[in-house]
Amino acid sequence: MNLTIIIALLVSGALLLFAELLLPGGVIGFLGCAALLTGLAGLFYTYSLATACLVTCAVVFFILFFFYAWFKYFPRTETGKRLLAATDAKEWRSFDPEYGQLLNKSGIAHTVLRPSGLAIIDGKKYDVVTQGEMLPARTPIIVVNIEGNRIVVEKKEE
Repeated sequence: MNLTIIIALLVSGALLLFAELLLPGGVIGFLGCAALLTGLAGLFYTYSLATACLVTCAVVFFILFFFYAWFKYFPRTETGKRLLAATDAKEWRSFDPEYGQLLNKSGIAHTVLRPSGLAIIDGKKYDVVTQGEMLPARTPIIVVNIEGNRIVVEKKEE
């Protein structure tokens, strides 16, 4: 195998692995690994064992160093700040914390609740569900349970 082809395979493999960081999906990374392994196999086939081992160690060191530098410094760049989340997910909530304040509040069914629909509570519209019963529009309701983003209501007894 020609030295030019071996270098082209090694460089294209490294570039494809880098491209996998920006365009995840696995196919580009697989092609990059295949190109790297083919280039290294060509080294072992064409050149002496010492030369092939030296180049293999250099390629592995370069790739490890590049990935270390990428993960350490890329999040601090302007592009990295736009592509990556600015905070960790510890403070993320899958529900609206305002919903917890609706417990035991009264409202009116804005649409027919069969068993889900819209209700007006404290002047705002909310998606609500009943516990299985169907309630006509303009029925007085009360919030009996909050489960994440699910507001459970029932007919308010006068």
